[in-house]
Amino acid sequence: MIIWINGPFGAGKTTLAKRLRDRRSKSLIFDPEEMALLQS
Repeated sequence: MIIWINGPFGAGKTTLAKRLRDRRSKSLIFDPEEMALLQS
């Protein structure tokens, strides 16, 4: 299952994603912004 969370900056997308991850075992969060920071 893929859950896509979209919204403006500061809307709580990451907070919601972390709460959902904590409720489902073997879940991952893919945040493109964090990936960009790792590459720079």
